[in-house]
Amino acid sequence: MINIKREAGFCLINVKAVPNAKKTQLAGEYNGALKVKVAAVPEDGKANDEIVDFFSDVFDINKSQIEIVKGFKSRHKVIKLTGIEEEKFKKILA
Repeated sequence: MINIKREAGFCLINVKAVPNAKKTQLAGEYNGALKVKVAAVPEDGKANDEIVDFFSDVFDINKSQIEIVKGFKSRHKVIKLTGIEEEKFKKILA
């Protein structure tokens, strides 16, 4: 099960990024984290930007509401989603 930490007005989720994929897509759960295959290469923040763009589309929120708070240069990231309810988040992942 994906760990979601709910705080006042935002959710924190653990993400396992897999760069150099054929396309960017959700790929299930990996050790409590949301696994995301990313089409971008992990150079100069391109994969991070791709994750933010993808999450913006999937969760229907602005890019400014998505922040990578930990793991900028790692495949294991913590991402903060502001303005999304935990129930909506879980429904999208179901």
